Amino acid sequence: MTRHLFSTVWFCSLAFAGLGLQLGFQLISYRNANNQTSELIRNVESQVVRLSSRIASDPNIKPPVLQAGLVWVADDASSAEQQLQVWALGALQRHDQSIRQYQQVPQLDYIDAPTLGLRLEFSGPLEGLVAFLAELEAHRPALAVSSLQVRPLPPRLQRDELTMVNTQAVIWGLSGAGNG
Repeated sequence: MTRHLFSTVWFCSLAFAGLGLQLGFQLISYRNANNQTSELIRNVESQVVRLSSRIASDPNIKPPVLQAGLVWVADDASSAEQQLQVWALGALQRHDQSIRQYQQVPQLDYIDAPTLGLRLEFSGPLEGLVAFLAELEAHRPALAVSSLQVRPLPPRLQRDELTMVNTQAVIWGLSGAGNG
């Protein structure tokens, strides 16, 4: 009985030792992989820094130039904003929209380039809104809509055979202020 107990204990201790060795080898393997990954990340970071400084110091590397017609060009930001405002208010009037309010929009934080924009609230026939949006889409310099809310006006404000809507929109474009 003692011999059997001794054999069982001996076998269990060998099994635990083997399990411990296996876990140890896996831990060493994990540490080596982690060190290799950290070294790879450091190498990539150093290459990015080296290339960034090289690009910044090379006079032959020019920033990308946007296509003509994409940027609102003016002598200063105020002039560019005024151009956008004149166009937007004129387009709304051409399409039978009543302007309730408008205001400048600050630089859009999710766009890296300088922007200009207007927050508009207006109402009028749905067909006029569609025509305004079509004109906006075709306009050069380019414009975009970052938000658009359209709601029908109450029944008492509807016109015969026309769907009257209230619209809130934010329109914006790229500003080339200082390049005029």
